[in-house]
Amino acid sequence: MTAAKMVSLLAGTRKKISELADQLPRRSIIKDKIATKRGKEILDSLPGQFPENRIDQTDGIKIFHKDAWVLVRASGTEPIIRIIIDSKNSADGNELYRDLKSRLNHFIS
Repeated sequence: MTAAKMVSLLAGTRKKISELADQLPRRSIIKDKIATKRGKEILDSLPGQFPENRIDQTDGIKIFHKDAWVLVRASGTEPIIRIIIDSKNSADGNELYRDLKSRLNHFIS
């Protein structure tokens, strides 16, 4: 279905995929993982660490902050938690990453 939609989009606009991709907004992505056997404990504590932010717990803990979000989830196969940050620019993403890491430090050490 996705391929059919893409063909339809390309035929309708008469543009190359690269031209359409260039029109999309640029985002900054940060990915990290932290080795820990305390993933569940860390995830359980996160909502309380960010009371000022909107939180979605559908798949891990997703914290919305201004024009950015961070997703923290425990691996189902390894003793690690994964961190993904999506932000409008790298400065905002790095600021959110530093904030998250400082809040997690007491659980990780």
